[in-house]
Amino acid sequence: MTDLLNAVDALTKPRHSKTVQSNEAGITCVSPVELPPLLDDLNDAIYASMGGNTSGASDPATRAPVNILALQTLMRISEQVAGWARMAGVVVDKENTTSTLRRWYVKFSERQIGGEVESMYVSQMKAWESQIINALDPPREKDLPGACPSCSAVEWWQAATGERFSRPLVIRYRPDDEDMIGNATGTCRACTKVWSARELQYEIEEAEAG
Repeated sequence: MTDLLNAVDALTKPRHSKTVQSNEAGITCVSPVELPPLLDDLNDAIYASMGGNTSGASDPATRAPVNILALQTLMRISEQVAGWARMAGVVVDKENTTSTLRRWYVKFSERQIGGEVESMYVSQMKAWESQIINALDPPREKDLPGACPSCSAVEWWQAATGERFSRPLVIRYRPDDEDMIGNATGTCRACTKVWSARELQYEIEEAEAG
């Protein structure tokens, strides 16, 4: 159950990070900071943009645009966690997905199921972790010229608007990632194929050489 607990903790426990600070004398130091659990952070980000908080709604003129991706992500996760909880006989807290998920874990771990069922839950929660991080802090994007080495497309279209665009290949990366290049991904927005950045570069070079 260790992997399952780690997956639950990644979504429901406070996170620890470091921040770089400089004083007036120009002395720089690295200080530890505690961040809210991912699920709480996602929920807070949505409420902040919508103006809904415990102290009342904010002035609409000062609100940031609603993060649609964050809202969709939270709704999808909350609905699925509620389903898990009901199947396990756990009371669903509609206002607190974090609490519901932790109570579900306690009940599920008592049954000692393990195996493929546990692996399925672990995989799903790891996917949620990535989705939340991307919703709260989307990776940077850089378009690449040329055709997709997989489908040969030189343009792509946006389903929501029907608009067509050139340069279907895009690299997504995080500048603060310790292994920025190693963790960067490449995607064709025409055929939706995904590569690591290195794999995409290799395939582009192979296509150009051939």
